Amino acid sequence: ECFQFILPALPHAIDLLREAVVKVKEVPNELEDLPSPPPPPSPLPTSSPHRQTEDKGVQCEEEEEEKKDSGVASTEDSSSSHITAASIAAK
Repeated sequence: ECFQFILPALPHAIDLLREAVVKVKEVPNELEDLPSPPPPPSPLPTSSPHRQTEDKGVQCEEEEEEKKDSGVASTEDSSSSHITAASIAAK
């Protein structure tokens, strides 16, 4: 009783589903006829970011040495700033 209202549309729905199945079978054949995609681009070298990090670490250490040489920082400040430079270089 509840499904009586869909009975008139049922044959049309079945036809649509059958046609969809036929189209699905046609798609793989069409895909085989297409040319293959170009290969992906080669990956970029990963060594350059490491060099930049190392350069920055060396630069920080040189700046800390310049501060120590100039006598601007006290001994407590220079030791704490040296730890900071070491932790930055470790990262």
